[in-house]
Amino acid sequence: MYRRLSLEKHPDKNPDNPLAVQEFIRLTKAYRILTDEEARENFKKYGNPDGPGSYNVGIALPRMLLQKENHIPVLLSAFFILLVLIPGYVYYNYGGTVNLDDNGIHIMNRRVFGHHINENIIAKQLPSLVSRCTELQELRCETQ
Repeated sequence: MYRRLSLEKHPDKNPDNPLAVQEFIRLTKAYRILTDEEARENFKKYGNPDGPGSYNVGIALPRMLLQKENHIPVLLSAFFILLVLIPGYVYYNYGGTVNLDDNGIHIMNRRVFGHHINENIIAKQLPSLVSRCTELQELRCETQ
C-alpha cells in the first residue's frame, strides 16, 4: 500500500500540485511511525517521528506548583493575587489622585474658585477661600 501511494504522491509525478511535497513527507512520516518502533515512541512522546523539535520552550517552576494536590490552592492564590491584592494596591495608592489635576489641585476647587483667584485677589479674601476648599474640608472629616 505504501509503495503504491508513494508512487502516486511523489512530487516528480505531480509537478502541478503545489502541495505534493508536503503530502509525500506526511506519507513517509506515517509509514515510519507504523514500521519503526523508535519513530512510534518519538511520535507518542513528542508528536513527531523525528523526535523533539529544535525549538523547545520551558518554564522553570517549583515542583510544588506542579503537583496535582496543589493545583486548587495554587489557582486560588493566583486568583486572589490577581483579582484582590493588585487592584487593592492600585486603588489604595492611586485612588485619591483621580480628583486632582496636573498641579495637584482638587478639580472641584478649580471649578468653584477658578474665577475668584487671579492676580488682583485681595489678601483678606484668602482665608474665606481656603476655608471653603475641598481639601481642607476632607482634612477636617479625616481628623474628626
